[in-house]
Amino acid sequence: MDSSSARVRFLLVVLACLTLVAAPAVSDIWAQAVGPHPIVGTWEGTWKIISHPNYGGDYSVTITKVEGNKANGRVEKLGGQGGRVAYDFVGTLEGDRLTYGNSLSSTELILSGNQLRGTSVDNLRLAIEMTRVK
Repeated sequence: MDSSSARVRFLLVVLACLTLVAAPAVSDIWAQAVGPHPIVGTWEGTWKIISHPNYGGDYSVTITKVEGNKANGRVEKLGGQGGRVAYDFVGTLEGDRLTYGNSLSSTELILSGNQLRGTSVDNLRLAIEMTRVK
């Protein structure tokens, strides 16, 4: 066997070994790239009136879908004089910042790992803190 054939065979063996080692890592990266956005899921926590921190209740958000910079979700808020409030929304997602609302109220939440925190303003300013549960 001449040296050029041995060199080609050696390079093919090295290439095959690199492919076997790199394939799982590449597939993991690809799965993350095409997987759901990190904000998709169910988040549960609390809300408090900022000026009266002893007054609050339960707050949950379920983000069902993210397409581009739009996030579809549902809010459920318990406590306060309104009892239970639930509504669907289409929010705007810019990086780790989610905003949703209308002309009467607005909410801004920041994603940080498994925490979603921010404020909501309607008649009062609320502090919201949630943790991912699903």
